[in-house]
Amino acid sequence: MLKRSDYLQRLVANSVEATFVIPSFLFDESIDPNGRFEEMRRAYNILKKDPQLEILEVPINPETDDEKLEITIRIKQKGE
Repeated sequence: MLKRSDYLQRLVANSVEATFVIPSFLFDESIDPNGRFEEMRRAYNILKKDPQLEILEVPINPETDDEKLEITIRIKQKGE
């Protein structure tokens, strides 16, 4: 039986844009001393360096207990 991530991978594989809303604390290494989310942070840093991607970050509820980061990743069209 497929997992939810398998279905999401199928959607992402054929998408030109995706938006994710991630709790901001997951990006804070001091709150994650055991490195549980290190792989996610590393993957995001690699994507931010990809010249074929455009990445937009929008803070949601900044400086609150419900702070999140909305991340939109878009594949640049040829010629951009």
